Amino acid sequence: MRKKAIYIVLILISLFAVGYSLFNRVGIESSGKSVEIDLDYYEMNKLSEQSSKPIEYWFKEFKKMGVYGVALEEESINNLVKYDKNINYILANNVIKDTKRYKDYPLELNNLIDSGKVDKYDLIVNTSSSKMNSFIIEGLKNRYPKDFYKTFYDGIYYIVLDGTFKDAEYGEKKVYLDYEGKRIGNPLELVSSKLTEIGIGFDKDKIDKIQSSGLKVISRPINYTRYPSKLIDAYKNEIDKYDINPGNLIFAGSSVLGYSKSSKNDTELIEFMDKYKIHPALIETSVQRENIEQDGINKLVKDMNYQAVRVFPILNYIQKRYKFYNYQGAEEIENTMYRAITERNIRVVYFRPFLKNDTEYVSNLSDYKSTFKNLESRLKEHNIVYSNASVYKYRATNILLISLISIGLIAFSLILLKLVFKISERLELILLTIGLLLIYPALYIAPNLSMHIFALLSSVVFPSLAIVILLEFSKDRIIDNKFYKMKEIYFNSLVMLFITVSLAMLGGFYVASILMSSRFLLEMEIFRGVKASQLSPFIVLIIAYIVKFGFKRSEKDLLSASSFVSDISKMLNEKIKVIYIIVGSIVAIIGYIYIARTGHETNIQPSNLEMIFRNLLEVKLIVRPRSKEMLLAFPSIIVLVYFALRKYKKLVFPLSLAVVVGYASVANTFSHIRTPFYLSFLRTIYGMFFGAIIGIVVISIINLILILITKIKEKKIYD
Repeated sequence: MRKKAIYIVLILISLFAVGYSLFNRVGIESSGKSVEIDLDYYEMNKLSEQSSKPIEYWFKEFKKMGVYGVALEEESINNLVKYDKNINYILANNVIKDTKRYKDYPLELNNLIDSGKVDKYDLIVNTSSSKMNSFIIEGLKNRYPKDFYKTFYDGIYYIVLDGTFKDAEYGEKKVYLDYEGKRIGNPLELVSSKLTEIGIGFDKDKIDKIQSSGLKVISRPINYTRYPSKLIDAYKNEIDKYDINPGNLIFAGSSVLGYSKSSKNDTELIEFMDKYKIHPALIETSVQRENIEQDGINKLVKDMNYQAVRVFPILNYIQKRYKFYNYQGAEEIENTMYRAITERNIRVVYFRPFLKNDTEYVSNLSDYKSTFKNLESRLKEHNIVYSNASVYKYRATNILLISLISIGLIAFSLILLKLVFKISERLELILLTIGLLLIYPALYIAPNLSMHIFALLSSVVFPSLAIVILLEFSKDRIIDNKFYKMKEIYFNSLVMLFITVSLAMLGGFYVASILMSSRFLLEMEIFRGVKASQLSPFIVLIIAYIVKFGFKRSEKDLLSASSFVSDISKMLNEKIKVIYIIVGSIVAIIGYIYIARTGHETNIQPSNLEMIFRNLLEVKLIVRPRSKEMLLAFPSIIVLVYFALRKYKKLVFPLSLAVVVGYASVANTFSHIRTPFYLSFLRTIYGMFFGAIIGIVVISIINLILILITKIKEKKIYD
């Protein structure tokens, strides 16, 4: 009784801490209910060209749809070329190697090359426009030292940018082989330079077009790590000059503004962003997990107390989902944006117009109107509105709170151990004491590692407890002598569904409360134990099944005192039959597909039919339940209980394999910290509801079939 009281106290303290943590999380998530949609200027310009309508027309139409701003990247040499400005560039390396350079290029340029003042890493820019020349020179002057560039005039304007080997960009050269098949020649060739991508200022004409349409300018500055010292001031002067306040800073290029490898101090940038109330933006990767790597971005977000937003870029493969899955329009693109906003904490959508193919844009305005209207309507169900991007409140890691949460985890772990193996009270007390004493020191010494370990333990222990309890229940019903009526089977199966799934969901609550900090909400860090948490409950299932049911024990032998070791010995000495190999191979293939499909980084993706079914559920429900829970695992609980109450022992294990998929999936659902807690909860509830209906229908059909078979057999015997 005393020991039970200790367990109850530990669990109650832990559950209170879990509840407190989740209450705070829900409060934080409810503080960020506005999403910002920003257009990409470059692709909107291409849409404008193809539609023969001015870009201002499109900006005004999109503003009516709820769009907030237009993302405008700082001009670079490469950007000016992309926009067909009167400008050209060539690598100095190509000029140096040109045997006709004295004839084809200006004398002053040749003199610079001959004197060694221009080398192969430099970039030569020329333009016949005095306006363009002035724009470039002014931008360079405000951002970089004087010795970084040289200028001269020879009928056209020349600007020579001083490059180094670090600016060089190489491509593969043609590989030549000798008569022995050996490789000869250098496989790398200097093909471009990073100097084409350095920032030189913002285009006033583009800014005027955006602002005259009533949209905000989301200015995207470019950093150059070689000369970063003047870039923050230059950017600040430009946004003051053009009356721009982007709200969120979506850095262009591979590093944040002012970043240098020699000095990672971001104080100046933080002071500037704080003054202008600008938040850093994290851009989601193409696989829709975590954020792209930009030098200095993680440190900047951390130093700004995680007051940042996540950006979902409409990438090329998403743009081409027009008339996808047999839709009539851009419904699948709408679905993609909807999932990003509601399920992945995305608060800025970086929008690019739809594509019919690789080059042709959709210019039918009604397609865009219907997409944005439908999306807005669906988001209202989550109290999310179109506006400027909202930022979540800061949530730090609370070691004391996680310690209180973890004491219950230790208690539940020992309960699981006791349910599977018989351990002495002395050993139980030792393990409990050691576990409790190690919690706080572990979190203090290695907080991040310890949090991941406790989260992984939560995602394994609770689903394992659920399957062990279900096995224990099944064994007890198989060995009793009672005949259960169908209404009793319905009741027992629904009760076991509710109890065991709730237990697995409690594991998800623990994971969600342990990893509940801003860096997880922004997906700067993710739970790394997903695969292990999916596999481990299967191992526990196999061990628990052998302990509870033994190996090839009959129903009569289930009460015998056969040990786990002796059952394992029997199994290992079993003669291998061909059927075992076939079944094992099938299970292995199914297992591989199951594990491989947990995540986006795999080629094994749902079929088109499954995606259409998923999308239908998303439209009809607040959140789509997981297919493997709703269609497989949860109905299997109902079916397993039915067969256990009907004394079919041989079907318990194969059905348990299907069931444990669901338990592991439930805990895994909550390990995606970026997904709002209420959605993970509703996803599981929906899964239980529909799974229960499917399961009840299935066992009703099975029961009718078995009754029919019994009557046929009785008739044959009678005949």
